[in-house]
Amino acid sequence: MMKKIAVLFAAICLLLTGCSQNAKKQNLSLEMFTDSSGNYGFAELPFGKSISETEKLLGTTFENPQQTADEVTLCALQDFYEYNSYPVRASFEFRQDGLQQILFAIEPGSSEAEQVYADLSEELTDLYGQPDKTADNDEALSENSSPFTSQAVRWDSTADNLTSSLQLMMLTDEQDESTIIIGVGILE
Repeated sequence: MMKKIAVLFAAICLLLTGCSQNAKKQNLSLEMFTDSSGNYGFAELPFGKSISETEKLLGTTFENPQQTADEVTLCALQDFYEYNSYPVRASFEFRQDGLQQILFAIEPGSSEAEQVYADLSEELTDLYGQPDKTADNDEALSENSSPFTSQAVRWDSTADNLTSSLQLMMLTDEQDESTIIIGVGILE
């Protein structure tokens, strides 16, 4: 569990710094979070693909991939996507067996965050049905970080011998700055 929290924290830090600049932003459509087999994913981008295969499918190049202590490679795209005029940072997590998780971070500003999160939750529920899990809690992501208040909902799917999830979460720090994250990944 601590490894997952450490990787999530590293991915969030990577999302906050960004690693690549691209000229034209693509719209992040909520309909893009399932593939043709019914698994949660992103834009028909199969899990298990290598970094170079993922770059080719996305039509871009990751700059400065970061390696974590537990052999996870994190790659980010800054200013590649947008959602309702909000810039979106994307983080792609690769392990030895390829792409495992994709996180999209939206920072609408503290005054709009609750409404954006509620709208996203409603839209995702309309598209994918009632969530399988819901959580509200206060949790410190690590001993060295400030505590975050979090809200999260998750949808799970099993198809073609693969269990995947779609997750929406809002993390709010002690200064009331909120980051909304939409994530898709393989469940172990």
